[in-house]
Amino acid sequence: MENPQVTPLKRNLQNVIFGKSDSIDVMVVALLAGGSVLIEDVPGVGKTTLAKALAQAMQADLPLRNRHPEHLTSLVMTGVTAMARNTAYAIEQRGDPAFPARQIAEVLSAADITHISNEIPFYVGCEARPIRNLLVLCSKPAYMAAIKLVGTDIIGLTGNHMLDYDIEPFLYTLDLYDQEGLPYYGGGRTDVEASRPLTITDH
Repeated sequence: MENPQVTPLKRNLQNVIFGKSDSIDVMVVALLAGGSVLIEDVPGVGKTTLAKALAQAMQADLPLRNRHPEHLTSLVMTGVTAMARNTAYAIEQRGDPAFPARQIAEVLSAADITHISNEIPFYVGCEARPIRNLLVLCSKPAYMAAIKLVGTDIIGLTGNHMLDYDIEPFLYTLDLYDQEGLPYYGGGRTDVEASRPLTITDH
């Protein structure tokens, strides 16, 4: 049975692009259902022409994609962060706790969500030791300035150095994150807290 609204639309599309009746059917069904269509094919077979023809046939100024920048969330995720060894030594030499973040803060903070995987604890008694093979790592609490400067929104605690100085510095680190209002995941004061997923909503 022909639909008095759909049939003219399909006919208009078929007048513009030939041999694509199946693709036209899918496009029209998706349109009626309020869905989206991903058109995949080799170059030069009419993908863009079909999308433009659909917009023209509806006499509407429709986007040729369902990507709306105002609805997108920009997410930046760093690799493992560990302000220790030579990095800590450089911080101390410059007297600037936020030194590691100075060159990248503008880029990272511009994201809607900035995720930092900080794999080591903050420790009041931490010392900056530029020893290449040092495997017991920590950061001075003052280095939190670097994490704040890049606009951090989420902290990942899945690094394998979080308990290098045992449980107290780890708990102290969680307290620091709580004081700064920084949500974290992958670790906690209890098994339940450590296993709890972190949900972030944006846009």
